[in-house]
Amino acid sequence: MKKNIVKLTALLIIAAALFVSCGKTKTDSTGCFNDIDKAAEYAQKNNQDILVLITMSGDDDSSADFIEKVLNDSAFKSEVSGKYATIHMDFSQTSYEKTIVKEEDSKEVQKAAEDYANIMQRNTVLASMLNAQYTPSFFILSKEKYFISQLEYSEPVTTLSAFTTLINEKQDLINIAHEMIKATKTGSNKDRIAAIDRFYEETGVNYRPLISDLIDSVITLDKNNETGLVSKYILAKADAQSSSFFMVGDINGAVQNYLKICEDERLLPEHKQQAYYLAAYLLAMSSSDDYQSIFNYLKSAINADPENEAVESIKAVLDYLTETFISMGVDVSSMD
Repeated sequence: MKKNIVKLTALLIIAAALFVSCGKTKTDSTGCFNDIDKAAEYAQKNNQDILVLITMSGDDDSSADFIEKVLNDSAFKSEVSGKYATIHMDFSQTSYEKTIVKEEDSKEVQKAAEDYANIMQRNTVLASMLNAQYTPSFFILSKEKYFISQLEYSEPVTTLSAFTTLINEKQDLINIAHEMIKATKTGSNKDRIAAIDRFYEETGVNYRPLISDLIDSVITLDKNNETGLVSKYILAKADAQSSSFFMVGDINGAVQNYLKICEDERLLPEHKQQAYYLAAYLLAMSSSDDYQSIFNYLKSAINADPENEAVESIKAVLDYLTETFISMGVDVSSMD
């Protein structure tokens, strides 16, 4: 299995910075969509899960084999794309070249390039949220675009039967996810919140931004914080929003998003501590030279919940950064 981790990650980051909004699309000869919005719309109308295929055609031998031997199999439509709202997202150099607009191009050609760039933008955001690290990659999402599972493999997928086996192996997990999602939509507010909390905990940290609407629902359904979960989901909402800021390179937006919730009286000390720490972490990770703010956010994290067992770890980070700042010639005497 060829893993183009560095190249795929770099292309996703570049694409997120280059492209913006809307466009029309339809299924191709294999029954696949190339636009996540259209695939999701179809999934809702037809009550189907979404199957995401991520490739780098022409840049990756494993992707080329999958496309030629699986996607182009004459039975792919009946066996796969007829049963799932299937989206094929190709992040090859050839795909990106379709977004390039030349001055001599006709208005129609320019419009087609702009529309395709918009599609690539939406797909890039999804691929980033799915943390796609190699190609080809395959994921099952619910019709609501909630993460259910990645289809992992140890050998190159070069036959349709091998691919359908990967899907079938996840059927029990898919059924469980469907039941959990259904429970988030029925019953009393308390029941729905409990169901959302179960699904949230079962969803991997990387994929939680995909269930941002459920996170919002907890805060809306429990206006008086009768479940005691509102603080948890205020932080969860900030996590999802900051993730979106981070993916487009807006570090300041991500940091300010965490700082903003620290003013919310509903936020528990432990969650306020996490918010301040994450604000400091994002700044430090971005190689910011705003050393004073990094220092202040870490101190605020300690003061937010001084008895929390996490304080010792935060102090260790603070001490390490202080020594690092000193070694860089930064005057830390005024930071106390």
